[in-house]
Amino acid sequence: MTMFSVWLGTLGDAFRVRVDGVGNAQWLLDRLGRSFLFKTSDPMNEEEGSSCCSFCLAHSPQTSRRGMARANKRDYDGAIADYSAAVRAPNIPEDMKAMAVYNRALAYSAIHDDVSAAKDLAAVLAMPRLPASVRTHAQQRRDRIRRRD
Repeated sequence: MTMFSVWLGTLGDAFRVRVDGVGNAQWLLDRLGRSFLFKTSDPMNEEEGSSCCSFCLAHSPQTSRRGMARANKRDYDGAIADYSAAVRAPNIPEDMKAMAVYNRALAYSAIHDDVSAAKDLAAVLAMPRLPASVRTHAQQRRDRIRRRD
């Protein structure tokens, strides 16, 4: 793998990513897609007169990020409240909503509220245009919860 440059800039609830080379940008998007369950990417734009191209990636609303921080500290009730607030946020992108619902399911599972966790996982699986990797992870989690019963 050859090294290449990446520049990041924030745009509200998104990052503008500028990458040296279209091939490198495609590689980076592929790797990000494998590393993160949920993502939103605008189409890649080649910059005229430059070898660089750019795209935007959405990131989680603040409440969803706070939910992750609380879950990492084992404050699952606080995480559930934050994920629920993120789900109710106006104009939340579909993939961000799916991420918040999925993460809320994990928090419910951590406190052994398997009924609520299964309900959230079913909601995620019912979402249209769900990436295959997300569907697989949600189905696997739902199967683990079922086996626990």
